[in-house]
Amino acid sequence: MAYRSISTQSRVSKQELHNLIDWSSTRPMKDEDNMVDYFDDFRTLADPLVSSCYMSRRESNKLFQQGFHADNRTMLYPQLIGRHPLQKPGADFDYQVLFNRIHAIFAQWRLEDKAAKAKAE
Repeated sequence: MAYRSISTQSRVSKQELHNLIDWSSTRPMKDEDNMVDYFDDFRTLADPLVSSCYMSRRESNKLFQQGFHADNRTMLYPQLIGRHPLQKPGADFDYQVLFNRIHAIFAQWRLEDKAAKAKAE
């Protein structure tokens, strides 16, 4: 009886995770705050699924990447390749590692935008 309950709960949680990914992939992330919000929401839903073996870590990593809007993936691809030429961005990045790298990229872009605005003034 308990197994059926856990399985049903896991299916609901996995559907919620897919709903988050679908929703997130339709909205470009503008800055590291958007990135943190997505990461926190993703982790809240994915970590219990991985720890209960209802979803593999590899599947979790792949799903995390799917939550990015196509524009974000296009903008981030050269940055990720430039920093890690031996590993393709679509490869099995651990989602925590990917979050750290992308968060740093967004932060750098924000600083560059600030510097450009200050220089223009």
